[in-house]
Amino acid sequence: MKNVKKLILNTAALTATSLAMKTVAVLYNVFLTDKIGTAGIGLFTLVMTVYAFIKTLGSSGLSLAGTRLSIDERDGTKHHMRSLVLLGAALGTSVGVLLYFGADLFASLWLSEPDTAGALRILSFSLPFVAMSACLGGYYTAVRRMGYFAAITFTEQIFKVILTVFLVSNSKNNTEAVEGISFAILLSEMFSFTIASVIYLLLGKERKGLNKRFRFLSSFGRIAVPEAVGAWVRSALRTAEHLLIPIGLKKSGVSQEKALASYGALQGMALPVLLYPSSLLASLSGLLVPEIAESSAENKNKHIRYIINRVISNALIFSIGVFGIMYVFSDHLSYAVYGSAEAAGFIRIIAPLIPIMYLDITVDGMLKGLDMQMSVMGINIIDSFLCVILVILLVPMWSVDGYVLTIYIAEIVNFILSYICLFRKCPPQTDIRSKIIKPLIAVLAAVTSSRLVFSQASLDYVSLAFCEIALSIVIYISLLLIFKCFTKEEMGWFMELAPKRRERFANNMNEKETVKGKIDL
Repeated sequence: MKNVKKLILNTAALTATSLAMKTVAVLYNVFLTDKIGTAGIGLFTLVMTVYAFIKTLGSSGLSLAGTRLSIDERDGTKHHMRSLVLLGAALGTSVGVLLYFGADLFASLWLSEPDTAGALRILSFSLPFVAMSACLGGYYTAVRRMGYFAAITFTEQIFKVILTVFLVSNSKNNTEAVEGISFAILLSEMFSFTIASVIYLLLGKERKGLNKRFRFLSSFGRIAVPEAVGAWVRSALRTAEHLLIPIGLKKSGVSQEKALASYGALQGMALPVLLYPSSLLASLSGLLVPEIAESSAENKNKHIRYIINRVISNALIFSIGVFGIMYVFSDHLSYAVYGSAEAAGFIRIIAPLIPIMYLDITVDGMLKGLDMQMSVMGINIIDSFLCVILVILLVPMWSVDGYVLTIYIAEIVNFILSYICLFRKCPPQTDIRSKIIKPLIAVLAAVTSSRLVFSQASLDYVSLAFCEIALSIVIYISLLLIFKCFTKEEMGWFMELAPKRRERFANNMNEKETVKGKIDL
């Protein structure tokens, strides 16, 4: 594959940065849980639900537009990116005004917490910077400079955490704490956009030409509008879903505080841990958009099939390994991260869904690269609408168990629909025995062995969880190699990175081995 080395190295760099950011985010949640409790986390999550909805209105489609415009019209990239950033500023300011003057209405009617209006007003000032940063993020993806943007985002996270620690530590109650977090978010978004702009101005000098035949607004509408409309509808439905969850929990017979605590434990504690390893696939998914888009524009269908087969096959192996580790070590992970067992039950019960959740992330990136934004939009709307219906029906009857069932049904339906769209466009080929059955056996043996080895160990939970997971990974990878779950060509991906073996690898790559035969690149 022509860009294999570049894709792997970029993915590795982005994954490392993303894992670092997720580590900071988890520690951030640990700090907040310790300071304001699960009820406070639930309140903060509700505020962020409204903020996320308004933010979606002002920034959806801008990142994808930045990527596709930079690819589709390289000669006028600098000019058209400037137009896109200005458009982003206008959209962000518009929704910021909406949130500022509608804060009291949102806080009282949507959140049933009038005291949160102050936090929403603070967050409203960050929206123009969020929108403009989304535009620049799309540009960095298109020119394969996501490492810069990832570093900026990581620095923003650190800046936000430092500000939050200072502001929350001096707060007197949960309302003041949420306002402090909101102010930290505002300053960090301003900081991030400033740094991203400076770097863009330095990078953007390489493309000064302007193709007058290129119509910015029509191209923006074709690319961004489907993505934006889908995101708006989905965000509205998702906001309704999250606001209905505490209401449904109260209808099931639990108190307001317990409803917020259960909601906070699942959304603010368990899901960040479950999605932590997805950084690898999220990074790869983002990089696949320009990779597949360029191949599609050049009608390199065999190259596209090559990418899709390789990524889906190895995403399966990766996600199955994560599932086994999360399921078996959920109790130790919960204690290691949060110092309590509050998240353990949720981690264990949702862990079997990990392969589907992770594959869905990957497939969505492929569909966007294939210019199937409309399909992704429709699927996401169906998913969100289904979630709202299920929350209304199941949560009042079965409390938290009803919401867990909602997550399962919605994720499975979303993945099935996405996979059908991908199959119709470019049918993936997957060796079920090598990519599913053997990895399941391998991870079962790995986590069981690791559990037995450390069953009598007298370690603290952090050290115990680290040792158990590390040994499980080593055994899992070893068994994958023993079971020959990777083809010779897949092993060559990594051999290509070694300078001494590059020439020998190139000579052996005249014929590429695939899961079900040969493929001519």
